[in-house]
Amino acid sequence: MPLRTAARSRARACAVAALTATALLATGHPATAAPQADTTDPMNRAFAEAAHEYGVPRDLLAAVGYGESRLDGHAGTPSQANGYGVMHLASNPSNRSLEKASELTGESTARLRRDTTANILGGAAVLRDHADALGLDAAERRDVNSWYPA
Repeated sequence: MPLRTAARSRARACAVAALTATALLATGHPATAAPQADTTDPMNRAFAEAAHEYGVPRDLLAAVGYGESRLDGHAGTPSQANGYGVMHLASNPSNRSLEKASELTGESTARLRRDTTANILGGAAVLRDHADALGLDAAERRDVNSWYPA
């Protein structure tokens, strides 16, 4: 009798393993290439548009936005440093990036505060202005590492 019980246990274990493997294979994801930026999402579209318009790498813009605000515009309300939006365009005695963005883009400071797309474009304009002041040429602007001083 112990042989029959051991055989049944092995058969059950094999059946469970086969069912588990089948379930994993049936629900697994196929290997694919790295995903491209989703340009259907409004924020991704804004980063792509700003990158194209101002010659600032899209990934750099997204990284700055994430570092400054975790990509949260806070519905136009200021941070403690009086910074606004995804790009944290600031208006305080030591940082006037909000006003600079307004000057460079022609957008009102009110729109730059509350509109995510305008805010991202404003941030890109300010970064490009810094790059121009540093003398970065087109090839250097394509290299994310060249932007560190900006």
